[in-house]
Amino acid sequence: MKKHLVLVLLLFVGILLQTTVFHYLPFRISPDLSLIILVYFSLRFGSSTSQFSGFASGLMEDFLSLSPLGFNCFIKTVIGFLTGLFHERLLMDPIIFPIITLIVVTIFKGVLSVLLIELFHISIDSVMVFSNGFFLEIVLNALLAPLIFQMLRVLLDWLFPKRKTL
Repeated sequence: MKKHLVLVLLLFVGILLQTTVFHYLPFRISPDLSLIILVYFSLRFGSSTSQFSGFASGLMEDFLSLSPLGFNCFIKTVIGFLTGLFHERLLMDPIIFPIITLIVVTIFKGVLSVLLIELFHISIDSVMVFSNGFFLEIVLNALLAPLIFQMLRVLLDWLFPKRKTL
């Protein structure tokens, strides 16, 4: 329970930064901090925890944005589940792995967004998802991923130390 509370709190802080402070970045394009944090949680804790984290962060994002209720919730839950499947199955290089992972996941987020827009006839032009801003978001996510992964690793190792067995 403590782990879930910490994860939701970290996701909430990421979403707040993303929707307030980073809103003032040039070009009004900000990295998707909640996505980066969610991917780290998924790879560290597995699918069940990441589904919960994805659902919670997506719901928070839906309440703080103009997107339809459930839009981000569905996307983040699916991403949490799928990336959680790779829990303890990959060797995590501290720099290259987070960059490649976030590039792939951000593109998948865009594809899933277009599918939802087209499937439910949401009043957004689906072509706008893959605008120049989206490619800038991919770059920002990829560049910030190694730093955020490292900060989260240190923080979570401190909060949840692994027990040593004899």
